[in-house]
Amino acid sequence: MDGYFSTENYYGLVDIGIYLCYAGMIIGGLLAILFPVWFFIKNPKGAKTSGIGLAIALLLFGISYMLSTGELNEKYIGLGVDTDTYSRVVGGSLILLYVTGIGAVVIAIGTEIAGIFKR
Repeated sequence: MDGYFSTENYYGLVDIGIYLCYAGMIIGGLLAILFPVWFFIKNPKGAKTSGIGLAIALLLFGISYMLSTGELNEKYIGLGVDTDTYSRVVGGSLILLYVTGIGAVVIAIGTEIAGIFKR
């Protein structure tokens, strides 16, 4: 098939789509970095609240990191986890995921129960 639907045009359109996705990801990444900085400059009191939240998140990760074992075995090494520090980071991240997930469910249930008693 010659014309618009030829192989050369098809791959050209795919390339354009990929480049547009790259541009969108770069713009989104820059906005994700620059917007909070702009917000903190405009609203320093809000920075205090966000800083407290960030400190709590780092504290929870630190506790999760300390609780993880850091053990290595053949399966972990096969997956690319080849140092005990890396193993502890992965383990700590999983523990943090479990703790925050369970915490979110408990808070959601508690909020609903509190809403029932407020009526």
